[in-house]
Amino acid sequence: MKVIITGASGMIGGIVLDHCINSDKIDEVVSIGRRKINQEHSKLTQIVRADFLNYDDISDHFINVDGVYYCQGVYTGAVSNEMFETITVNYVETFIN
Repeated sequence: MKVIITGASGMIGGIVLDHCINSDKIDEVVSIGRRKINQEHSKLTQIVRADFLNYDDISDHFINVDGVYYCQGVYTGAVSNEMFETITVNYVETFIN
């Protein structure tokens, strides 16, 4: 089984990542995030990127995916209202399309 996790450097994403890496049912984990996480594992492929409104350059990682854990987000008040909407709405819409 292959899964993608976004936001694995965050609190919830990190917990999801640990569960996926430790699961005997999951063979491959692709982490897509804003920064590298401090974890290495034979199952883990890390993709660090700044552009979350276009995934064309990494589309090969979306082939044969069995599950997705979308954990990317931002705290209310941490960024402007416009950026908050971009991260919590536009990034998600782009990812699922």
